[in-house]
Amino acid sequence: MDNLPPTSPTRVVAFTKFFRTYMNLWTVVVAALPIPVTQLHWIPTFSALAGFLSVYTSLFSFLLLATIFYNRHSIARWWFKDFLAGKQAFRAK
Repeated sequence: MDNLPPTSPTRVVAFTKFFRTYMNLWTVVVAALPIPVTQLHWIPTFSALAGFLSVYTSLFSFLLLATIFYNRHSIARWWFKDFLAGKQAFRAK
């Protein structure tokens, strides 16, 4: 009886709730961003390529956001390296 899997996987449920709230708004913003950029002609393109490029821009933007989310800890270490160096020096004393 002790070898049965748990009936309520709380870790997975907690991560899913976190991920949904974190990514819901950003995915909509990133996916919709090329539409106003194309309609307002902020980036000059040929009219024959406008639809094609807006689709690939949405895809590229979403993949870029996913990459940043995946590497967020490495990016934070690089971004705050001076702060972390001072913090480690403070701990060493």
